[in-house]
Parts: sequence; C-alpha cells; structure tokens
Amino acid sequence: MTKRVQLFACVLLCLLLVWPAGAGAAESELPVDVARENIIAELARLDAALRQTADKLGTVGLKGEPARKALRGLCAAFPYAVDCTAIDTRGVMLTVEPEQYRHVEGTNIADQPQIARVMQQKKPVLSSLFRAVEGFQAMDAEYPVFSPDGQLIGSVSLLFKPEALLEKQIKPLVADLPVSIWVMNREGQILYDEDRTQIGLNLFLARLYQPYPQLIQLGRQLVEQPNGEGEYEFPTPATTEPVRKKALWRTAILYDSQWRLVMTHMEQEKSGRKIGDALPTLRPEEALTALAQERSLAVMLHRNDRKKILEILKGFYEETPGVYSIQWVDALGVNRFGYPEENSLTEYDFRTGRRLGDAKFLHAVYKRQATQLDEPLFEGVPGRFDLRPVFWNNEYLGMIYIVRVR
Repeated sequence: MTKRVQLFACVLLCLLLVWPAGAGAAESELPVDVARENIIAELARLDAALRQTADKLGTVGLKGEPARKALRGLCAAFPYAVDCTAIDTRGVMLTVEPEQYRHVEGTNIADQPQIARVMQQKKPVLSSLFRAVEGFQAMDAEYPVFSPDGQLIGSVSLLFKPEALLEKQIKPLVADLPVSIWVMNREGQILYDEDRTQIGLNLFLARLYQPYPQLIQLGRQLVEQPNGEGEYEFPTPATTEPVRKKALWRTAILYDSQWRLVMTHMEQEKSGRKIGDALPTLRPEEALTALAQERSLAVMLHRNDRKKILEILKGFYEETPGVYSIQWVDALGVNRFGYPEENSLTEYDFRTGRRLGDAKFLHAVYKRQATQLDEPLFEGVPGRFDLRPVFWNNEYLGMIYIVRVR
C-alpha cells in the first residue's frame, strides 16, 4: 500500500463519526444529529480539498504563481477560510493567499503544535483554537505535501474561524426550535455558542464558569464520552439567574481532533401547579377540547393577539397537570407559538418537511378534526400530541394542541 493510499485510508477512518451502538445516522432527526451529519459532510469536503491541493503543490512546488493559484482556489471554496498557506518543513510560511495576508510570508511558525505534528507524523492534523500570527483566534487544518518521489516537502494549511463554519451548519437548524447547540473540543475550548462572548473560552479555566460546578462536571463527561446526556445549571443569554438545562451530545471527528456537539433545552416547572392535589381536574385532552370551544380563544386567534393568546395558553398550562406545552398551529400549517415558549416551536413551518413526522402533523392540521399523534420531540424524547380544531364562525383558525412526554 502506497503512502498516499495509507493516508487516504487513515483519513476515511478518522472522518467516521462516533455513534451509539445500534443507532443509524438516518434513523434520527434530532437537531444535534442533523447538525453532526452536516458538519461531518463539510469536514469531509474540507479534507478532500486539502488533499487535492496538497497533491497539486507536490507537483508545482510551494512557491510561484502555480502555488498561489492552487491556494487561491482552496480558499475560495470555503467561505469561512481566512487564508491558505504553503509551509516548508522548517515551518516557514512560504506562500500565503489571499493577498491581504501576504505580509506574513516568511514567518516561521514551527513552534505551533499542529506544525510540529504534521511534519513529524506526516499525516493531516487539525489544531486546537489558538491565536494565529494573523492576529486573531482561529483553527488550522494542515495536510502534508509530498514530492512526486514521496519525500515530505512541507504542508498546506487552511486557517479558519470555527464559529463561522459551525454557525452556518447549526443556526438554521435551531432558529425556530426550543433547543440550542454549542460546541466544545476535548480541551474544553468553546468553539461555538449562540452567545458569541463565550466563543474561545475554556470551560475548565474561564472565570465565567467557575460558579457552576455541574457544568464543569458535565464538561469532564464531554471529554471522556463521545455521546451522552446530562444536566447542569447556567444562565441563558436572556437571564441573569441560572436555569436548569438538559444536555444531549454527539461527536464529530476530523483527523486527530474531536468536537462535542451539545444540544441543550431549558427545564420548566411542571404544569398544573395552580391545582391542589385534592381538587379534581379534567384529563388533559378533555380540558383541551373544552378550551378549543371557548369563544374567547377563537376571538383572540382571529385577531392574532399574541399577548392575549399567550395569557390563555399560560392559564391552561398552569391548571392542567401532565402537559409539556400547549401550542397554536395556524390553518396553513405554521406553528405560531406556545406556552411555555421555551418548550414550543416559534414560527415553525411544517410545510417545509424538515423531518418525516411533519407530513403526518400537517395532514392532521388540514383534516380539521380532533387527532392524536405519537411523534418524537426535537428535544430528543418521545411525545404525544393531541390536536383540536378552532373555528371563528365558519373560519378555520388552525389547531391548538398539547404535547405530553411519553
């Protein structure tokens, strides 16, 4: 087996994601699993482009216009790339593209750990988050460059900001869902968070995290376990007081680096807290039927009065035990909002078919009849949905529905 074939086989093996026993990638529609699949596909694309560029540089050399052309093409293929560099075996940046970063040509970066690894191991590596000579925090993907006779002559580097790569893959997946996803490497560095002030911090060292021992303990689990779940307390961007969060994580791997993708969801107080234990209550589906027939709800849905609708939904939630959330999906199939808002979809369009169960849910909305469905929640738990139609005179206003965790 040639050195290049060995390298390619090694890369293919490293690009495989760690997955729980017995599970298949196509079996899950959890946002964290979809994000992981998207990220690994992008990392595979990055690896292929680096390999092709390394092959090209091995033929044309590390300096000159052909080398610049190859590096420009590499950088242009990845919007999150900062610059692309040809580096010799001494660690000297010989050729840098695009033009605005050519001023760092001639800089010796042999002291950077990823440079030492790629030259010693002669296989591709991915760095930790570090402060680059260009003047900002970034990560560096390095691929060895061999001459036609198989001699190592240097490496090709793509410098990038991980939050730019990760935001593109994660943000659209969770924009209208009651979950968020943050990303950490095994050193504890935060590579992505919706709170951008946390990007670049170390979970184990930053002062911000020290008052939250549960979070630090979760971080230790993240280091040791490629997949798992847990709980911790930490403030949200909108709060100053800590809230309890559930966490579910997966792993994506490129070369010798592992990224933990952590999906979180705020825990809410249990529903029905205004009802005393000794007082009789309607079953949740019976209470929902009664609410759907209330004229006051129909009036507010007809007016699209968000504030009043939320007040009604909140009252139902507080008076009905066993409910995870109560929500409103309009006649077109757009889930407008619900209560608690942290457990509800906001402006989620079921017509886009982002998961297989959306078609079944949309059919129930269009059928305009009381329906019960069993479908998994985006939060990663099995759910039961009870839907009831609401009418204003002869106008169909959509469905109000409750979600219960099975």
